[in-house]
Amino acid sequence: MIKAFEPAPSKHFKTPKYTGVFLSLLSMFVLASMFVVWEQIPKENEGPLLQVKVISTLKQCMEGISPSFEKEMGVSVHFTYSADDKIVEEILSPDEESSPFDLYIFQEPDNLTNSPLRDQCVERIPLVFIPPEHPANSTAGSILISANLSNRTQNPTLALQFARYLAAPSRGQFGFSRNGFGGVNGDLWSEIPTLKIFMSQEHASKVTSQLKAFEVREGVTLETSTLPIEKMDSALQIILQSEAQEFLPDLVFLKQKASWPPSFPYVLVNANAPEHSPPLIYQAKGNAFPNLSKRLIRFLTQNKKAA
Repeated sequence: MIKAFEPAPSKHFKTPKYTGVFLSLLSMFVLASMFVVWEQIPKENEGPLLQVKVISTLKQCMEGISPSFEKEMGVSVHFTYSADDKIVEEILSPDEESSPFDLYIFQEPDNLTNSPLRDQCVERIPLVFIPPEHPANSTAGSILISANLSNRTQNPTLALQFARYLAAPSRGQFGFSRNGFGGVNGDLWSEIPTLKIFMSQEHASKVTSQLKAFEVREGVTLETSTLPIEKMDSALQIILQSEAQEFLPDLVFLKQKASWPPSFPYVLVNANAPEHSPPLIYQAKGNAFPNLSKRLIRFLTQNKKAA
């Protein structure tokens, strides 16, 4: 009988035995190699960049507050710190290339009564007070610090969002208080606040374009309902007596002063405005965005005068 050929087993090669330790080390090596390759891949733009110039006094505050804003909004904020007088000097500089900043944050004594400075800062939001006992305050009274929107900014919406974030009780105000600064009555934080407005068709036709421009600049929503003037009171009374309080407007535009009782939940906010600019505006006492409302009224007044 002829036997089948069977080669003799090799005496030199043995099938390797892969232990758990070996496989773990191999996995770690592969992951480390992938990480090195990932770090070398060019990163895409992480989002809009906001350029902010701030007085040096607030450096620690900004470094504590900005990371949460960047994470929530998906943006990057770059700070440049300087002395207060240097910031004012830069804002007033005629050289546009020397002022690439979207937002300026500085002390507010008599600076904004300076017309050229006021013209360069198209909007302002109060942020914080430096109390008399704070090491950064050498005066006998509190010093107000505000965020000022540059008229050269390319990112007005983002700049104003950051300023609102800094002023919000549930956001930036915590960071300021931890560093010994006094708070302001900022609006509640919302990425896109909504203001409900009641006005007549006559008023709406005059301010529609301004309302739209304000929405775009601020990144907010203005819900406008038009009603005949003679039906405005009854509409408000019906909502007040119902369970649908959320439909109450934040602002009411009227042609003349209302004869509402003191208990009525609205207060006149532009009593000193000229009769021709703009209509009389009442604000809800429970308005969550009173500062935004004031900026809207100021925006309408300024644009009315410009027209």
